[in-house]
Amino acid sequence: MREPARDLCPVSLQLVCPLLILLVLLGVPAVARAGPPEDPDAVPLPRIVLNEVMPKPDGSGIEWIELYHLDPAGALQYQFFPVISKLGEPAAQNVAADPATPAVAAAAVDISGWQFVDAGGTLYTIPDALPPVPPGHFVVLYFDGQGAAADHYGFSAGTAVLHSPAGVVNVLDDRMDQIALYAGSAHSPATLQDFVAWGGPPQNAGDAVAAGAWAAGAYLEFAASGGYVAVADDGLHLLPNESAGCYPGSADTWAIYRASQLTPGHANPVPLPAFSRPADGDSVDAANVVIGWSVVPHATGYRFQLAHEPAFNQPVVDTVTPFADYHHDGGLAPGLYYWRVYAVVEGGQASPWSAPLSINAVDLGTVGAAAPAAEKTLGIVWQVQHKDT
Repeated sequence: MREPARDLCPVSLQLVCPLLILLVLLGVPAVARAGPPEDPDAVPLPRIVLNEVMPKPDGSGIEWIELYHLDPAGALQYQFFPVISKLGEPAAQNVAADPATPAVAAAAVDISGWQFVDAGGTLYTIPDALPPVPPGHFVVLYFDGQGAAADHYGFSAGTAVLHSPAGVVNVLDDRMDQIALYAGSAHSPATLQDFVAWGGPPQNAGDAVAAGAWAAGAYLEFAASGGYVAVADDGLHLLPNESAGCYPGSADTWAIYRASQLTPGHANPVPLPAFSRPADGDSVDAANVVIGWSVVPHATGYRFQLAHEPAFNQPVVDTVTPFADYHHDGGLAPGLYYWRVYAVVEGGQASPWSAPLSINAVDLGTVGAAAPAAEKTLGIVWQVQHKDT
């Protein structure tokens, strides 16, 4: 009997120690931060965290980094009670519960003078003009070279916006880089506030490792396969207009966010599955249809639909599964099908529907029976050839 897919870590985590390499059949779309193991009963402390990094814009796009003042005590805690509706799908019920810590919001945090540092050195120093960051608010830094004159320091809309100095553009390495957030210009484990690395082992993670914020040699990896891949394989890296972002409400679980889900200055949504098998348009055995997708962090189930048309007006299959895959019970009639899925997660939130993908179900038994009739033996006389010398 299969067990539901666990959310140990959503993009697989590459570590120096082979025993800590997390490999899943399909791979997973995000990775738990490599620090001390996350205690499910622990209440995160209020702090400024790196919430999302978008290092690879498409074309003339702009790189950006998002900070968030995470304050668990300042928000309602929710419990999720799944209810099965008449359609057999879980109906989410959010019930507000008492906060796990005293319901006294943390004070605003003064981050003026804090610095963003990547593998090559200091990228940006937060200006003195930025007011203290209230709990539950965001700060977004755009590497667009517009300078301080374009900054917006007010938090009236929940977000302050900063712009890099002239010439400081396209500074993040698309394939492999890191961001350390320090409280001031003195960089040490004591002043390190947060850290993230992607694409390969970080070059300068000593302070983060010493501070217990990161594991030596760990990084976010975005391969769409659970197996080993070549270092030069683009599957290891973010695609244009994708970001690495913290799962909503968490500072320790990272996910891939596609272009349609980028939310600079706003709360991260529940991520879509990052990839799936079979690929769009593939032919599959109608007698053994198996469709899988990457695990969504903290998912309690997935609603799956299969239909003959991409509008899904009359689904052939409409079901909820606790697994990150669907196995069709019995044979499927040959033909063209479309499928989509969304995740239901702890707290009753749900991701959007994934974009419809198609499969072509083929009766391989019929194909195999017809194959011998199509064979023809050619009367070829083998000739010995000699290479010219």
